[in-house]
Amino acid sequence: MAEDTERQDGSGRRRRGVLVRLARIVVMLGIVAMALRLSGCAEGLFFHPTREAFDTPPGYEDVEFASGDGTRLHGWFISAPGVDAEHPGPAVLHVHGNAGNVSLHDGMSAFLADSGISVFVFDYRGFGRSEDVGSFRRSELPADTGASRAHRQSPEAS
Repeated sequence: MAEDTERQDGSGRRRRGVLVRLARIVVMLGIVAMALRLSGCAEGLFFHPTREAFDTPPGYEDVEFASGDGTRLHGWFISAPGVDAEHPGPAVLHVHGNAGNVSLHDGMSAFLADSGISVFVFDYRGFGRSEDVGSFRRSELPADTGASRAHRQSPEAS
């Protein structure tokens, strides 16, 4: 019986040791993640804007609008056939993600217009033809997305 107790104590200590090491690793990873986030390095690791010149495809509407802080943003409105101010039809706001610009994401949304769904795709600040305001901050993405949605819903967008 004493032998069973010693085995349980030994395996219990090993288990606690493993849990303590695992907890230390999780805490260290958390510290590294916070340091990257606070230093702004995380944006450089995950967001890769492209500012190279590109042409607007025929039939696409170049759109310029301002984000809440006045930053000039650019996008394309890809109108579905038969859509006009009197018959707007459904539309999708395409928020293209962390790399490139609208020209590199054309193939991921143009097919919707061919299916009767208009598409508005825009570039965040610092991407494509949108204004470059220095360092990119992921925290500004919701404001840019909100501004693009508000612009498309405004009367002057029709």
